[in-house]
Amino acid sequence: MTYRYYDAVLEEAIHEYDEVWTYRLKIAEGEDVPEFLPGQYAHVAAPGLEEVTKPMRRHLSIASTPADGEFIFSMDTSSHSDFKQLFLDAQKGSVIKLFKLKGEFTLENLPDNSRVIFIAGGTGITPVRSLVRAMDQQNLSVPWDLYYVGRHYLFAHELSSYKGKTNFIGRESVPLMISSCVDAYKAKGKGDLHIYLSGSHSFVEDITDQLTGKGIPSDHIRTEDFE
Repeated sequence: MTYRYYDAVLEEAIHEYDEVWTYRLKIAEGEDVPEFLPGQYAHVAAPGLEEVTKPMRRHLSIASTPADGEFIFSMDTSSHSDFKQLFLDAQKGSVIKLFKLKGEFTLENLPDNSRVIFIAGGTGITPVRSLVRAMDQQNLSVPWDLYYVGRHYLFAHELSSYKGKTNFIGRESVPLMISSCVDAYKAKGKGDLHIYLSGSHSFVEDITDQLTGKGIPSDHIRTEDFE
């Protein structure tokens, strides 16, 4: 299958904590800028590759918005796979190919008068950051709460500056978070509360099971999970 590739240039690699890094990229001068919606992901090739092979590409959630004029990705590099090692070794100016931007973890088709609860675990904050940042940029009047579960938190200061309520919590506080979601669902009424859940596959699966087990329908939960 033939894809349209976009050359992006590494502007900055930021060490966040442990082995988590954030990468800021800009589309190379003279290149078309790919279109995407907040909350979507891009297929990303490892830095410096001319030929993109399957083992050397991943889909990464985009943490930035179309209005930002850049692409931001965060990843946990602790596996030191060949793909992630090339990112760890990348220098400013390295060329990284992006392609096939897509995904359903967006605000599209969100009904009027909705309330949104975002739940993110670890680097699962990346698509959520894109969504809440876009809502702020567009001055959308959708009330939202964010529960960010982890030991360390990406974009913490920025997230706290937005209009919604951001809660930074540990795993021990997940039962209370689930209760808050259930209470919000009952208070808002069927069809009006929407939950966006993002993180590792095991995290998303566990939280989904807890939410549905407490009576929140699965069609009120949008998920984005990472390998």
